[in-house]
Amino acid sequence: MRILTRYILGFMLAILVTTPAFSVTSEQVLMEGLLAQKAQTALDNLFGKNNFIVRASVSLSDSQYEVQYTRQSAVKAIPQAAAKSSSEKMNILPGYPVIRNLAPPTQHLNQLPFDSITRYAQPQVRKIVIDVIVNRDFPRGQAGRSTAVIKEVLGLSDSRDVVNLTYRPFARESASAPGAAPGSTANASQDIFSIQNILQFTALVLLVISLIIYILLKLKQFSLYKSSRASSDSSGGGSNVSVSPNIELPTSNGNTGGGSGQDITISNTPAIKVYFDFVTETNVDNLIFLLKKENIAIEHIAVIISFLPPKLASKVLGELDLKNQAIVTSTLLSQRLVNREFLDKLEGRMRNWLECLVGGQSAFQRIFSFVSGEVKKQLLTVLGQNDPKSYEAFRSNILIFDDLRYLDDNELKLVLSEVNVDLLATALVSVEEETYQRIDINLSKAAKEMIQQFLDLKGTGIAKQDIESAQDYVLGLAGKLEAEGKIHLREKITG
Repeated sequence: MRILTRYILGFMLAILVTTPAFSVTSEQVLMEGLLAQKAQTALDNLFGKNNFIVRASVSLSDSQYEVQYTRQSAVKAIPQAAAKSSSEKMNILPGYPVIRNLAPPTQHLNQLPFDSITRYAQPQVRKIVIDVIVNRDFPRGQAGRSTAVIKEVLGLSDSRDVVNLTYRPFARESASAPGAAPGSTANASQDIFSIQNILQFTALVLLVISLIIYILLKLKQFSLYKSSRASSDSSGGGSNVSVSPNIELPTSNGNTGGGSGQDITISNTPAIKVYFDFVTETNVDNLIFLLKKENIAIEHIAVIISFLPPKLASKVLGELDLKNQAIVTSTLLSQRLVNREFLDKLEGRMRNWLECLVGGQSAFQRIFSFVSGEVKKQLLTVLGQNDPKSYEAFRSNILIFDDLRYLDDNELKLVLSEVNVDLLATALVSVEEETYQRIDINLSKAAKEMIQQFLDLKGTGIAKQDIESAQDYVLGLAGKLEAEGKIHLREKITG
C-alpha cells in the first residue's frame, strides 16, 4: 500500500511539473496564429492579395505557481514506544500541499491535516518577431509602408518587437484556372493537350478549310459570270437566244411508276439582265454629254432613262428641254416591249462611247481638287501669256484663295463667319496684300487683333503644307455656300 501511494504521488508530481510547459506552449502557438492572421488580413485588404506572407514568433516568460500555506501542517508525533516497536514513519514530500490542492475535491488527499492556496501567474511577452515575405515584383516603397501598418495593427513596441521584410519571387497564377493557388502551373500546361481542346482545334481547322473552299468556289463562279458577260458584249449586237430552264414534263397517262397524272415542273430561273447598269454617279455627266453631242433620238433617250435608277434618270431628264421632257414622260407612261436586238445594240454603243470618252469638266474638277493653289496660280500665269483662249476656259473652272476678294462685303462676311480664327490666320500667311486688306476690313476688332498676334508670333514658322490646307478648307466652305446659292463667286471671276 505504501509503495502504491508513492507511485501515485510521483506521477502527480510529474504532471505538476510538465503542466506549465504545455500551458505555455499552447498559449504561445495560439498567440502566434492570431497575430499572423491579423497582420495577413490587414496587408491583403490594404495592398492586395498574393503580395505578402506573414509569420509570427512570440517569446514568453515561464509560467509560475505561487503557493501560500493557510495553516501549518500538524503531524501527530508517534510515541517513542510505538516508534521503537514499529518501523512505520511519516515523510511529507516537498510540494505535496500543491498536489493536494490541484486534486479534485473528492479525492482523499483533501482529508490530510494541512492546507494551502496555489495561484497561477500568467507568462509575460518578452519579444514578438514578425517575419514578412514580400513578392519581389511588388513596389519597394509600398512594401516599406507595410512595416508601419503591422506595428499599428498589432500594437507592437519599437523597443521590444521586430518586423523583418524578406523579398522572394512569387509564382504567377495560371490564367486557365481561376482561383488556383499560386504556382500551380502544371495542371494548366497539361490541360492544353486535353481531349476537349484537341476536338475544338480540329473543329476550328475544318471550319477554316470549309470557308476557304466556299470562297474559292464563289470566285470561280464570279469569273465564269464575267467571262459569259464579256462574250455576250463582244458578240457585236447579234440576237440573243434565251433558253428558259423551266421544263414542264408531260402528264403521265399510265399508272406505271406510281404516276399520279399531275404536271411536274422544275424551275431554276436566273436573274433578269438589267440594261445600262454601267451608268453610275461618276459617269452620268458623261452620258448626258454624249446624248447631246451625238444627237440621240428622244425615243432612244426614253428607253435609256427607263432602265436607269430613279436618281440618275431624273438627272438625265432634267437636262432636256421642256418639250423633250414631255415626250419622254408620255413614253415612260406607256408600257411596251422593246426588241432585244435593238437594246443590245444601243447598250453596246453607249458603253463603247463612255469607255472611250476622256476629259470633261467633271474629270477636270476631280483632278484639280488635289492640285495646290500655288500650282494653279502658276498655270494661270503661263496660260495667260501663251494661250488666252485656254486661259479663259481654265480660269472659269478653278478657284484660288485670292478669288475671295471678288466677293462683296456681305458675302465675304458670310464666308468668314464659318471659319475658325486660327485657321483663317494660317490661310492668310502668304496671300496677296489686296486679298488680305479685303478680308481684314470685314473682320471684327477682336478677330483682327487675334490674327495679327498670330501672324507676329507664328507667321514665319508655319509649314507651306499647313497654309495650303487652311486655304483649301476656306475655299471648300465658299464652294459649299455657292452651291447653296448664298454667294456667287464664279460669275464674279468670269465677269
